[in-house]
Amino acid sequence: MFKFAVTALCLAIGLLAGCAPSPTSEPTIVPVEQATRAPQQRPTAGETPLSKPTAVETTTGRDLPLAPDVLAIYRKSGGFAGLDETLTVYQGGLIELSSRTTTENKSIKLDEPMLQPLRRMLESQEFADLEPLYRAVGADLITYSISARDRNGNMKTVVTMDGATYPDFLGQLIQMFEQLRELV
Repeated sequence: MFKFAVTALCLAIGLLAGCAPSPTSEPTIVPVEQATRAPQQRPTAGETPLSKPTAVETTTGRDLPLAPDVLAIYRKSGGFAGLDETLTVYQGGLIELSSRTTTENKSIKLDEPMLQPLRRMLESQEFADLEPLYRAVGADLITYSISARDRNGNMKTVVTMDGATYPDFLGQLIQMFEQLRELV
């Protein structure tokens, strides 16, 4: 029995040694962003591979175009379950919730007095002063994206995620969108 165990151990060590890289080969170190970038996304002139925005900035950090009748778009995505919901608030009070997991959109019509608090927040200087991105590091984080026009009519998109440090104002704005989302 002892001979068999020693033979099996030697065989296992030999197999593992055969899988190891040769001592003359150099390891290849690829930056994470380069390793995860789609092949068609190559750096443009004057840009290094690491100066490209991260996936969060690329997919949700750019200003989304808003139709004239849209007040704001709130998107909640990510997490362990792959959540992807979009709440569209229209100027006339219609609120529409769409989800990647359902084929039917849900909607509700609100009176103007119900929309006034949201309008005031979006037209405030505090909204205009928000940074475009409040980042956190971690796995399975939920990302929140708000696209609206600021007080000057300029398109603005703000993105944050679970665990990020952001101003109280942004937390209140997200809470307001979540309350609207619950109504639908």
